[in-house]
Amino acid sequence: MSDSSTGGVLLPEGGTPTLASDDPFDDFLQALVVGVTGMRGSLVRPRWQPEPPSEPEADTDWCAIGVTGEAPDGGLPVITHVGTEDAGLGADFVQVNDTASILASFYGPGARGNAAALRMGLMVPQNREVLQRANMGLVGMPGEARFIPAIVSLQTQRRVDVPFEIRRPNVIEVAVRNLVAVKITLYPNTLTPQTKTQGATPPPD
Repeated sequence: MSDSSTGGVLLPEGGTPTLASDDPFDDFLQALVVGVTGMRGSLVRPRWQPEPPSEPEADTDWCAIGVTGEAPDGGLPVITHVGTEDAGLGADFVQVNDTASILASFYGPGARGNAAALRMGLMVPQNREVLQRANMGLVGMPGEARFIPAIVSLQTQRRVDVPFEIRRPNVIEVAVRNLVAVKITLYPNTLTPQTKTQGATPPPD
């Protein structure tokens, strides 16, 4: 793999940003909804799964949640070089703060109540401490809760969509190594002193 001493493109060390992989963030969102609404953990599910489980019955309250969009904040990223012994040969850490758009869809006879519990619960400062401990923050809850009927198992179910936004850091490590030596070439002074021109008038005293 290339590093700053060899030139070429620098790939992220470890392959992916710290929070860019879907599974850890999906798990975080699932725990957030469970904690704020009091719903059972098995009934709050990632919106997209490689092997989707069977959908609950029409009389069961459940939630599907996932990221529907992501946009970086304006401005340049923060780049920090770490050259301590723990960083080995040294590395740059590049951090960009992204705003993730989240959609929580509540189903079942209690969909409206659970949606309201999430919307209002996220307004409570103590409930947002879990975000702060993870170095994240609630940006806001844009738009309105949308009541959208859903067809599940050939039956019409209540569905209420709640959008909200979370700001989170994405960090990558790149192999920008410590500067351990510098090659310097010194060139002699090739300028010669200016000589007096023949016949020139000397300056006055």
